[in-house]
Amino acid sequence: MSPVPWCIIGDFNDLLSQEDKKGIHPQPNWLCMGFRQAINDCNLIDIPLAGHPFTWIKSRGTPHVIEERLDRVMASTSWLHLFPDVRLSNLLASHSDHSPILLQCSPIITVRFSGSFRFENKWLKEPDLEETVIDGWGANDNIAIVDRVARCANKLQRWGKRKRVKFKQEIE
Repeated sequence: MSPVPWCIIGDFNDLLSQEDKKGIHPQPNWLCMGFRQAINDCNLIDIPLAGHPFTWIKSRGTPHVIEERLDRVMASTSWLHLFPDVRLSNLLASHSDHSPILLQCSPIITVRFSGSFRFENKWLKEPDLEETVIDGWGANDNIAIVDRVARCANKLQRWGKRKRVKFKQEIE
């Protein structure tokens, strides 16, 4: 299998198990097993659905109503590592036989710092130092502390280089 992270979303028009259907005429087990095997062969993980468990309905409002989970999201393990807080919601539709599903995810941002970094004490006298640190730290970002430090160091290093260039120009 490809190491590239991937996610697939849509109407698969197939069921993973009997729990994916409510109504008459159960899905043949061999079809469910075939679909499960295809997912396993692709090393995909089925994302759990929050809310109403079925995404398709037939004969709504009659005694012969059938509901099935045909729409789903599946992803590779590498994709789920990039988006660990994924949430799949059933939005329910009143005028269509398919309910829209909403996939929400927030990525883990990884910033690596290459090279050495040295904080210059003279920077403490610079009025725009605080703004640079706040920008580099990214208070609202959901990233690990080591990545925050690396990103902040990158910002400070670039900022410090601009200061040195400006200082040299002033001397000349």
